[in-house]
Amino acid sequence: MRFTGLAVMAMIILALPTYAQNPTPVPPAPSPERLDQLLKAWEQRMASTDTLATKATRTDTHPLTKKTTTFVGEAAFMKPNFARIDLTHEDEVKKPDAEKTNFERMFCNGQYIYEYSPKDKLIVIHDIPKNDPTADNMILAFLKGMPAKTAQERFGMALTKETEWYAYLMITPKTDSDKQEFSAAQLTIWVKNPNPQGQPNLTLMPARLWYRQPNGKEVTFLFTDTQPNGKVDKESFVPRQIPGYKVEKASALATPMPPAKDPAPTIRPQNP
Repeated sequence: MRFTGLAVMAMIILALPTYAQNPTPVPPAPSPERLDQLLKAWEQRMASTDTLATKATRTDTHPLTKKTTTFVGEAAFMKPNFARIDLTHEDEVKKPDAEKTNFERMFCNGQYIYEYSPKDKLIVIHDIPKNDPTADNMILAFLKGMPAKTAQERFGMALTKETEWYAYLMITPKTDSDKQEFSAAQLTIWVKNPNPQGQPNLTLMPARLWYRQPNGKEVTFLFTDTQPNGKVDKESFVPRQIPGYKVEKASALATPMPPAKDPAPTIRPQNP
C-alpha cells in the first residue's frame, strides 16, 4: 500500500531550500572488505585467547505464542579441548541439581564429553571427536571463534550494521548439519571496549547471539561478565554426578563418573 500523504510530505521537504535542512548523516553501508577485516581481527583475537568464561542468559521465544522462557548460567572453554555449558531455567536456579527438571549441561573434560538429560535422569558419555570437540556445538563454536576462511566456508556471512560499539554479523547455514540447527543467526561482537582501564578488554568478544531454529523458535544469548584469558580452574571442567542419575556409556572406552559432590564446583574467573 502506498501512503500518498507521506509521499507528498517527502516532496515538500525535498523542495525546501538547503539552508532549512539539517540532515542526519547516514553511515555508509558495510562493505565486504570490512567484513573480511572484522573476521580476520576476530580470528586473531580468539587465537590469542586461551581461556574464556562468561555468564550467559538464554531466552527462547515460541514461534506461535511468542511466550518466552529464560535460562541463566555460564559457559567457558580452555584450550586445547576443555569446555562447559551450564544453563538452568530461571525458576530452578536455587534448587539442588537432583531436584532440577529443566536445565541444559555439557562438560568436555579433555577426554570425554558428558551430556546431561534431566528428563531421563541420565548422563551420557561420548568419545571426543578427533577434530575440534566443540565444533558441533553452535554456542561454543562462536564463543571460541574460528579462522576467517573456515567461517566463510561453513556459513554465509554478511556485515549488516556497525555502530560505535557493535558489529552485527548475519549468518546463514550452508551444511545440512547446520541447517538442522538453525535457519538464520546474528552474532553481535564488540568493536569497542566498554570496560574501564584495568578491566578485561572485550573488543571483538561476542556480546549477543540470536538464531532461529528450523521450527521457528527463536533463541537469544546475552553474554555478560565476560573474562577473556582470565583465571579458569581445570577442576571447573570436571563433570559431576547427580544423585539419582544413571550414567550411560556411549563408548566402551568411556570411564566412570567421579563421585557426587555437594556443593557442585563452579567456574570463578578472575581478571587477567
